[in-house]
Amino acid sequence: MKIFLKIGGFLACILFLTQTANAQGSQYDGLYLGLDGSYDKHKAVSYRTENQPAGFVLPNTNTYSDDGPAAGIFIGYRQSVDRFTVAAEARYTYSFVKNEITAADTFNPTNEFGASVLPGYWVTDNVILFGRIGFSQLNTNRNYRNVLEDNTDTGLVYGGGIEIYLNDLFSIRADYSRTTHNHKMSQDANGLAVTLYNNIERERIRGSIVARF
Repeated sequence: MKIFLKIGGFLACILFLTQTANAQGSQYDGLYLGLDGSYDKHKAVSYRTENQPAGFVLPNTNTYSDDGPAAGIFIGYRQSVDRFTVAAEARYTYSFVKNEITAADTFNPTNEFGASVLPGYWVTDNVILFGRIGFSQLNTNRNYRNVLEDNTDTGLVYGGGIEIYLNDLFSIRADYSRTTHNHKMSQDANGLAVTLYNNIERERIRGSIVARF
């Protein structure tokens, strides 16, 4: 519920600011809905402490990378002032990436909620170059020594891309983004106290189709 309140408040603030603009906008301004598919590449460093004195951290024990597809849906609102434009988006994404570090240690990102601001510039009447800045709340399933734990963490999202309007209703978009998440998980694995630390860096190349309301 908290993530939906965050996204709702985030979009409300952006929409209020954009609606106060008094200059001429674009024929493509307004509410839109989109579907996307992406190719994600994860690089992660995982290390742990086990029955160690406070503040003692073992060296990194697992460094791994994996890649795979993800799919998402998003809703947003665009407002333009002359050649400048800004959009606010809320999105949901599901990742199909499966990371098996060892037979007893797996790490799988699953559900992801987020919101972003996309400032941009109309290079032609129907083409936008845009940037992206926002946040992502990622859910992961970590199975360590047969102990499964769900974990969520919020990270910064940034990137950019291009959007091309095909007609009054539809556009296509291609963009690139990076996200960093840091996880801390405490577990009791077969009687052994374990604290897992995970630093995840994700690169995402995404294609989208967008429909205006």
